[in-house]
Amino acid sequence: LRIAYLLLAIFCYANLLRVIKHVTLYQTSARITRLIRAAGRHLQNKDENQDMTKQVAIVCSHCRQENRDNARFCSQCGRSLATLSTPPTSKPAPVEICLLYSQTDEDLKQSFLKHMAVLGRAERAIVWHDRDIQAGDDLNQQVDRRLASAPIILMLISADFIASDYCYSDKMEIAMKRQEKGEARVIPLIIRPVDWEETPFHKLKALPTNLKPVSKWHCEDEAWLEIVQGIKAIL
Repeated sequence: LRIAYLLLAIFCYANLLRVIKHVTLYQTSARITRLIRAAGRHLQNKDENQDMTKQVAIVCSHCRQENRDNARFCSQCGRSLATLSTPPTSKPAPVEICLLYSQTDEDLKQSFLKHMAVLGRAERAIVWHDRDIQAGDDLNQQVDRRLASAPIILMLISADFIASDYCYSDKMEIAMKRQEKGEARVIPLIIRPVDWEETPFHKLKALPTNLKPVSKWHCEDEAWLEIVQGIKAIL
């Protein structure tokens, strides 16, 4: 009888060992499976992050020129590259426009700003000029800062603008350098009769499209309307 009990105990113990072995193997297998899945997710996230940080050249749809990923305008044809970027999930911010002009043309500048108000109310563009500088600010520093950041630079061309060392030799030179680098678009606006064929900006597309100075139009509002529509087309 004792031998029978002993054999039964040995049999139960052996079965218990087998059960423990199977449970341990199952737990170990489950743990390895979890580790493999975690490693897979980590590698997937890493690949996605790398894809997001890749810089891809923007190809102009008009001339097929490759441009830097942060370029706003095509370096070859000058067309806007904004339509080629990924559509934003929210309404895009208004485009900043820097305005250069001679103080003598203040009245014409004010007329231009009135016509540009429609783009401001539509939150499509913000026109910045030196009258926006706050009291106590460094005027020259503020103008240079806007010239260095604005994607569009407008110049009100007249004899006074060309005769001004401040407008022509200083600020226009900064604008033209950014135009050549493809960092900004410079648009001359012919507001009064003047010979500008020998200037550095004579090669640029100017407005109005017929190059007739605004002051020579029978109705200046029609001239400003054509200019505003030309600016609107590149926003």
